[in-house]
Amino acid sequence: MQDFQQQTATAVWKERRRLDIRTAREEVSPAAIDTFVQNLINSQATVVGLMRDRTLVDNLQETRPLAFRFRLNGRIEKLELLLLAKHSAWRTMGMAHVHLPELAKGGQRAKATPARRPVADPRPFLPSIGKPLVLVLRNGMVLHLPLLTVGPFDLLLGWSGNEVLVHLHAITFWETA
Repeated sequence: MQDFQQQTATAVWKERRRLDIRTAREEVSPAAIDTFVQNLINSQATVVGLMRDRTLVDNLQETRPLAFRFRLNGRIEKLELLLLAKHSAWRTMGMAHVHLPELAKGGQRAKATPARRPVADPRPFLPSIGKPLVLVLRNGMVLHLPLLTVGPFDLLLGWSGNEVLVHLHAITFWETA
């Protein structure tokens, strides 16, 4: 009987968390993120896409709800990408980031269910716009960048002209610097 009650309570908690994340995403405007991605497509700038186990350098051709399409690499699911930036912004960052060795070996896969991800709700980031953040990504990379804007699924960090798009599913831990 106690197992059934515990399973029911867990199911209710998961459903409540799923609905809370959906509400949170609806409360945050995607406009700034969409504009950034569309500018990458329109300018045909060379972009760097950091994945769990590799880095791709390509031109972004198209965005869909669940995937990006690149000129050379084809369709890449957004869950596979940790971050996206212009190649020039990536070069400017240089070695301004570090890796945590315990996560760097292959990284972690993104959980398919947003309610099971460490970071899925964009609202806690809203008060930090304009402030520097420390982000730990699934592959062990640690970024120290100012937060420019928040979207329903992503953060735009860096400086004007040197922006980095980080997906919420890529973050395992964050704090204000």
